[in-house]
Amino acid sequence: MRERVSALAAFFGDGPIEMDFADIANRTAQIRTLECRVAWKRRSRRSSRTGDVHETSGFSGEAVYEGEIGEWMPLVRLGELVHVGKYAVGGNGWLAVE
Repeated sequence: MRERVSALAAFFGDGPIEMDFADIANRTAQIRTLECRVAWKRRSRRSSRTGDVHETSGFSGEAVYEGEIGEWMPLVRLGELVHVGKYAVGGNGWLAVE
């Protein structure tokens, strides 16, 4: 999410967001995954213009985390709006927080 948000700010805003990526990685490493129920979903799409088939497979499912996540929630909530990961522009990368 940090890379996606920073890239969007660089391309469509006033420039990349000033973030200490190494510090974020170190501090979020303390958050633990309690449950992870995901499955690989094989998908593809066909270009209506060229007819080419593009693989858009990815994970789908749920995960439960534990730890000091409060300070990261604005970034996570932003991820709900802009989506994350490969093919986010094409509709992949959806996430929802409960």
